[in-house]
Amino acid sequence: MIVRTAVRLNCAYAVHASTRIALNNGLSQTEVEALITHGPVTGIDPEIVLIARIADDIADRATLAENLLEAAIDRWVSDNSRKLILMLSWFNLVNRYENACRVPADLTRSWRGHPDQPRKPAGTLYGRIKRSRSVL
Repeated sequence: MIVRTAVRLNCAYAVHASTRIALNNGLSQTEVEALITHGPVTGIDPEIVLIARIADDIADRATLAENLLEAAIDRWVSDNSRKLILMLSWFNLVNRYENACRVPADLTRSWRGHPDQPRKPAGTLYGRIKRSRSVL
């Protein structure tokens, strides 16, 4: 669900990071490839397809269509459906924040010559916030 939300919101940093997380946590390469497509998710486990449809709807409309809410409740009961919606909403917030701060996708190169520090361009809001000593 993290990777699908990141794809839908065009958050390069989160797509890069969450793809690795998904593969390390049991999703197959085929499932991840289906999730990172820009069209509808098809051809994989129907449960993952339903989660992707819910993630897409929340990312696109900031709400959930009645038929998707009913499908979630039928599949996972009311309490678990609310937890899924909360998690998807949280990742929407995080991905929108990362996009707004211009968090770069490539964090493998060093920043200012320090190999232990990820590269953060100085011109981005994220770079200025990270170097700031003030508390937001």
